[in-house]
Amino acid sequence: MLNHKKSNYLYIELNYLIMEIVSIHLHWLRNSDYLQYMTNYLRFYEDNDPVALGVEDEFNALTAKAAEIDVVFKQDQASALTEEIANLDALRDKYLVGIAAVAKGYFNHYDESKVQMGKKIDHHISVYGGTASAIGVERLQGQTATLKSLIDDFQNNPELSAALTTLGLMDWVGQLELANNSLDDAYVDRAKEKGDMPADKIKDLRLEGNALYYALREMMKSRAHIAGYAAPYDVLITGTNSLTQMYNDALARGGSTREEGGEDDIGQE
Repeated sequence: MLNHKKSNYLYIELNYLIMEIVSIHLHWLRNSDYLQYMTNYLRFYEDNDPVALGVEDEFNALTAKAAEIDVVFKQDQASALTEEIANLDALRDKYLVGIAAVAKGYFNHYDESKVQMGKKIDHHISVYGGTASAIGVERLQGQTATLKSLIDDFQNNPELSAALTTLGLMDWVGQLELANNSLDDAYVDRAKEKGDMPADKIKDLRLEGNALYYALREMMKSRAHIAGYAAPYDVLITGTNSLTQMYNDALARGGSTREEGGEDDIGQE
């Protein structure tokens, strides 16, 4: 039979496993989803009293940063060009993914020469980002530069150009180039309109916000561990885990995708 001390230790250890924190890739969230997530996340802390939780300073710091991001985001959204840029970004992502998918489809073709053409196209895309989807999660202007180089190779490398033409993909490359150049022009126009780059400001602010998010989360985890995950920590963790999982599920379905957040939480769990 377990003695009381050992039994209590196992209870705390079991609670620790139950109270594991659900992680999220913040940089995959669009700005609007990022702000909504932060608003909802902070509300759980507010409802459970940040002072009682022992995280008042961290809570206030993240709250202030989220408000700062919201101001810049609303400034950015006021531009009529913002929607055009978002649509062009989605369009060029779709075109690149389509080209890559067709190239992969030829891997199973009965004509070995076409198999090799498909593989050549697929390999060249991988040189620039691993996969078409990986290129699609780069920052807007970083992706623009990547696609310009890739398109230049498609059009001017004789072997690639021949492969794309034979597989009927060169017109598709032309549409990709058109969408990419149009986005680049719209991005510059927005910069002139604003006199600055709100998207770049948001990216920097989000990096700061992410650091504050993790500071709050880690402080809460420490306090919760000391308290044996008793109330109100158990309620808070259960609620924030449920919220985070909802956003993770949306990301998995493709319902929410990256904006210009940057690769900010690599290694954060």
